[in-house]
Amino acid sequence: MKLDYGAPEEVATFGQLIITHEEACLTHGVSLIKGADAYQEGPHVSGCLLAEWIAWNWWRLRWEPSPQGPATNNWNFAHCLPSIGGGYIWPNVIIANDGFRCEITSTASQEPGSLSFHYLGLPAPGKLTFPASKFETECSAFVEQVLDLCNEAGLRDTDLGQIWQELQAERTDPELGSLRRLEALLGCDPGELPQTELAEHRQDAEILGMHAVDELAMEAGRNRQNGISRLSAREVVDQTASEGVEMRSSDAVAMSIPVPASWGHVPAWHLGIDLAADVRQQTGLGHDPIGNTRLAELAGMTADALTMPQSSAREWSVRRGRLPQGDHLPALTMPQSSAREWRPVSWVLHQNGNERIVFRTRRNESRRFDLARLIADRLFSLSPCSQEEAMLPATRTYSYRQKAQRAFAGEFLSPWLAIEERLNKDYSTEHQQQVAEEFGVSPMVIDVKIRSNVDFYNDVVETA
Repeated sequence: MKLDYGAPEEVATFGQLIITHEEACLTHGVSLIKGADAYQEGPHVSGCLLAEWIAWNWWRLRWEPSPQGPATNNWNFAHCLPSIGGGYIWPNVIIANDGFRCEITSTASQEPGSLSFHYLGLPAPGKLTFPASKFETECSAFVEQVLDLCNEAGLRDTDLGQIWQELQAERTDPELGSLRRLEALLGCDPGELPQTELAEHRQDAEILGMHAVDELAMEAGRNRQNGISRLSAREVVDQTASEGVEMRSSDAVAMSIPVPASWGHVPAWHLGIDLAADVRQQTGLGHDPIGNTRLAELAGMTADALTMPQSSAREWSVRRGRLPQGDHLPALTMPQSSAREWRPVSWVLHQNGNERIVFRTRRNESRRFDLARLIADRLFSLSPCSQEEAMLPATRTYSYRQKAQRAFAGEFLSPWLAIEERLNKDYSTEHQQQVAEEFGVSPMVIDVKIRSNVDFYNDVVETA
């Protein structure tokens, strides 16, 4: 099949598109074009359009994670193949990245009768993951192949060639590459941020740590449409001084956890669940619920901070001489009422020999969950993700680090074997609520564990 009309580079690169991963085909479907074979491994499209889309969105495809909740149009344009357009019926493929592993979903066509090519998608849940490095390698090879087709047709001065050349220069320039990566973490297109933003990012990194400010940038990116700006180092320091509760890792229960050599090489949930099992075994917790006192001991802090308002927690620390009576740091740069009632991030900050935790909410279940996440992050800090950094953040994003945290917290606070035993195949809302209360977690945690573990609810398929 050949294309008889269109731009020269579109005609030169027209052909069958087949996307595969190991034994899985993400583009297979049924052609409804008269005279064509019914089943095909992929549609006929212009490779140049796809290559241009990959090159232009390279940084966001490589670094921007999946959104929490409905995706914005801005996110869809940078991650969903159907947004390429050009008159073709592109596969229902969505690409995201958690920093270490690429996540690709492929779903069936929703209205097959109205399309000339009906995509079958992947079996439920329709998602694959693999190392991000492999994504870079395969995408680079595809773009180079398309450029070779253009060259063979005598088309050497193409838009794709120019975009690809600029991208290669960005990837080899540390300064420019850092800016493009920051733009991607913030959910911005290339060239959207001024250099001053990168300078501020690096200044914050000197105080909090580069990995920490990257996590904060991703959190700001997911809130970009709501007008919520990136949390700066000064705001972190100010809020820690005003509302942080002292904790001491040196007082935490000692555990002999090996450095996770598999960090980034296996799905994040796998790493988190394995770590939770190790910690429970070493601390003799078995599969029993963990009370506030025991959980606080594991973190090196008082259990009162899990239930009292943050302002009261600060007063408690002052009365016991653990915090100075007056703040030696500037006042909060955001309204104190909104800061105390809700924030998108919990964190631990090490500064000047002190270590304090700030919770994002007053809800006991949320504080327990976030404290468990930060216990995991302290253990994960043995890995390259946060080694010797001042700030350990727990955000709502889907970066590899945050996914590993959440997987640990869910399994640590509510082990699946214990949940399964108590549910006894009764997955009613009321029963889930009862089990959640027993283990001191949100009912949503129980629901997620059910959907991730029970066969007919299973929605996690990942390949190492």
